[in-house]
Amino acid sequence: MLQSIGPKRLVREWSLTGEPFDAHTAQAAGLLNYVVPSAELDAKVDWLVSRIVDKSPTAIRRGKYAMRAIASMSFDESIAYTESQIALLAMTEDAKEGLKAFGEKRKPSWPGK
Repeated sequence: MLQSIGPKRLVREWSLTGEPFDAHTAQAAGLLNYVVPSAELDAKVDWLVSRIVDKSPTAIRRGKYAMRAIASMSFDESIAYTESQIALLAMTEDAKEGLKAFGEKRKPSWPGK
């Protein structure tokens, strides 16, 4: 896992020295998505959470699982695996609810299945 974080030179250095680094360095290395002043932290967390909570729990769960699974696959294997997961996801209750809600022009009520 450490090999996928930032340039290998930095990963080796951080692993060997244990020296601290600041948030901007962590962001540049891909450890953080956002860096905000502490006064803006709650607002940024609320913004990020709001982007997630209205999504299908099943899609999020399956997506996280798929991302972990494809990390060790070749490109061709990861494409085939992802296609199979999309097909399986399309058969879930959440997918059916999503399509129904779209057709009825309303927000979905995700069953989480």
